[in-house]
Amino acid sequence: MVTDSKHRGSHATLWAYVQNWSARGITLVVFFTLARLLTPTEFGAFAVAMVFLTLGELFVEQLFAPAIVQRRELDADHLDAAFWFTIGCAALLTLTTLLAGPFFARIFDAPTVAPLIMSLSPVFVLMALSAVPAALLRRHVAYRALAQRTTACNLLSGAVAIAAAVGGLGVWAFVLQQLTFQLVGTVILWRNETWRPRLHFKRSALRDIAGFSTNMMIVKLLDVAETRFVELLVGRQLGLAALGSYALASRAHQAATQLVAAPLWDSANGVFARLQGQPAALQDALRRRLLVAATIISPIFLFAAAAGELLIPAVFGSKWTPAVAPFQVLCFLGAVRAVMYLYSAMLQALGAASSTLRVAMVRTAVTLLSIPILFRFGSVGVAACLLAGQLVVLPLVFHVIRTKLEVSPLQVINHIAKPMMAALAAAALGWGVAHSVNGALPAALGASLSLFTCALAFVLLLSLLMPRTLLGVVASLPLKVGRLLSDPLDRLVRVQDRVKVAAIMLQMRMAVSRSRRSRLSEPAVVVSGDAYSVTGSVGDQALFGGLVSMLKRSGATRARVLCRPGAGMPTPDGLGVTAMPLWGSMGQAGQLARQLQDANAFILIGADVLDGFYSRFESLLRLKIAEFCAERGVPTLLISFSFNGQPDRVVARAMADLPASVVVLCRDKLSHERLVKIMGDRVTLTADVAFNLQPSEHGKLAANVRAWLDGGHHGNGPVIAWNLSPHALQDLSADQRSQAMVASGEVISRLITQRDASVVLLPHDFRSIASDYTMLNQVLDQVPAAVRHRVLLAEGPYTAADVKECCQNFDLVLTGRMHLMIAALGRDVPVLAVEYQAKFIGMLTHFDMSSDHILEGRDIYEPDRLQARICSTLDRLAQTRQKIASHRPKVEHMASDAILRSLPKAA
Repeated sequence: MVTDSKHRGSHATLWAYVQNWSARGITLVVFFTLARLLTPTEFGAFAVAMVFLTLGELFVEQLFAPAIVQRRELDADHLDAAFWFTIGCAALLTLTTLLAGPFFARIFDAPTVAPLIMSLSPVFVLMALSAVPAALLRRHVAYRALAQRTTACNLLSGAVAIAAAVGGLGVWAFVLQQLTFQLVGTVILWRNETWRPRLHFKRSALRDIAGFSTNMMIVKLLDVAETRFVELLVGRQLGLAALGSYALASRAHQAATQLVAAPLWDSANGVFARLQGQPAALQDALRRRLLVAATIISPIFLFAAAAGELLIPAVFGSKWTPAVAPFQVLCFLGAVRAVMYLYSAMLQALGAASSTLRVAMVRTAVTLLSIPILFRFGSVGVAACLLAGQLVVLPLVFHVIRTKLEVSPLQVINHIAKPMMAALAAAALGWGVAHSVNGALPAALGASLSLFTCALAFVLLLSLLMPRTLLGVVASLPLKVGRLLSDPLDRLVRVQDRVKVAAIMLQMRMAVSRSRRSRLSEPAVVVSGDAYSVTGSVGDQALFGGLVSMLKRSGATRARVLCRPGAGMPTPDGLGVTAMPLWGSMGQAGQLARQLQDANAFILIGADVLDGFYSRFESLLRLKIAEFCAERGVPTLLISFSFNGQPDRVVARAMADLPASVVVLCRDKLSHERLVKIMGDRVTLTADVAFNLQPSEHGKLAANVRAWLDGGHHGNGPVIAWNLSPHALQDLSADQRSQAMVASGEVISRLITQRDASVVLLPHDFRSIASDYTMLNQVLDQVPAAVRHRVLLAEGPYTAADVKECCQNFDLVLTGRMHLMIAALGRDVPVLAVEYQAKFIGMLTHFDMSSDHILEGRDIYEPDRLQARICSTLDRLAQTRQKIASHRPKVEHMASDAILRSLPKAA
């Protein structure tokens, strides 16, 4: 289920943050403590030694980790090869470190450098022992286990480091912390991991994972060249004191990166890898993480840069003032990378490591080539080299995004433009505050004032630019807090929606003459329930198919469909359908107006999108366009829609203000009663237009189900079509949805053994955003293997007409989809409907059917209740089928009569 995929992705991201904060939190405390105790020269000496730790992380800890995480197929040979090769690299690096210590001490004329470097050599073996097991945990998105491990070992290593620092050991506290951390972490990992290496090494397995790892290793090596090589250059040319200031700025920037950005990137690798082969879900996961990066992570970097001239002295002491400028430049770099590195994670997940490599090579080349130009500005110039390298490759990154991910750069910019603009403006204001109070207030107070100004300005700007996004965030806060913040945001969203719709309508009215047309001859214009995909769901197909039959009966031969650009068009027999890709575009409002006034009818399929429940803007736009058409004499119909019991107030007012010439055809009794209170008696009660859909004659779905039943999977009991919908279960908690999957599997098993039933799991929506197929797969997993041969999961995609034909094979349909229920009722098949928004009960009143056919809440996730409701319905199948058959002709007449009377007849 997609909602569960999102939940797992969010869960992984949360634990990735817990892991990083637990891993870096105490390290950060030690870092702050030592920065206050050490001089810049001492700090520079340790920065030289840290170059070797970076090499260890690169050539040992992360050597095969990307390949282990990303590969689809991974076996024991791959893991053995990775483990033993990593051990060999660790041994080689240990020897190199022991030999290199004295050499680096001579280069930097600092004798203390040698023992620091040499004392870190045991770390590499410990890294090698942990590398493969830790990568396996990341592969399985087990960040909770990683977080628990790193929290435990950090408590011990941090305590050792702080004790050493307070005891006067100075820079050696860093060394003791690293040794303790790696030792404790390795012991805990091996005590809790079940995987063990074998005394086995297969070269072919090494080659399998080496290709991907080699590319990623080169990318990381280029990163080392950009960062650690540059640091060594600073120390060699400018001295250890300058290196110390630059290293502190760099470490502070890296600490912020590890705490706020790296967990998002790290979890994205695993989540993106799991979604390979699901393009829509992959895009959705990327968009959600981009929004997090642009609204939270990048602003943090920008605000830190704004307050930097006070923040660095406040945290580390006034002696580190030379670190301010490079820190500010590096924070700008962090703000850019917060977004760009998500695309690197996506490319890794897609196996496009070569593209990442090319980007890294160009970036590193630009960085290194700019050093002779910018080095004259000291450490701030060095930081500027890194920023220049990242900025120069942005066009190349956008090119890779367009070719590999099929996402245009404009889409990327549009997605992050508003929060980034708000963050930049807020940071500029915060910088002004910091600059003006510098020297007038204590550094800590001034930095706090600057950061508070940034945060307040950003929230205010974001509220103006993206109120709907913030509204979604505050909805997850505790009830009282969420309500306090949501009310003003909701009012702001309401104003924004109305302004945007008003702007579109103003442009439409300015583009056409106000005179009414006297002769209308062009095809009808249809707006489907989903203007973004038109026939994206099987339910949308049923609605459109039912309308097509009405248009053909009225004599129409052509129709236009108002939609978003890129929406797929249906190809019905006997009716030419063309796209009008102008939906919701302010820039094309004039063109839309001119085309609408040429139509001989405007037909709006309301479905669930006329009461503002899903989107106030979408509902308002539909109603205002209908008003525009009616004012110009175009016959205008609102058909086949439900209306919520608590509609949006602005939308309800727009509904009431529709011109009297607009034909309003409501599809169920409850919605009709609600609308009469708003609009009066002008509302006509009809039935859903999908009742007019003609079933397929030779659909593959019906043939496959029939063949399966005839092949020995049908006993003497009933055949039940079983459908669960993410939409229908959206009011349940995540735990209750999981319980519903288990309950379905258990009840299906009982029905097979106790009632000799056969069950067809029948998806009615295959879109990644609301996939029945994913949910029903989970149901199938819960069915015991002993009876699973009596359960068929229908493979799609198939059409609404196919579904309606197939329903003749069923004795009962359990569904969370309105139009699967309509397809069943159209074949005289009894139903049990999973209710939401009181939509199903209103439709069932057409057949004089009561709430006995409605499932709610506990009926879904408690197996005994679910079984009792199904068995009660099975016991009354004959009577229910007879009742449906007696009412169906009247319902089908209601679904067509009012529409046919309102449509203009073709000449």
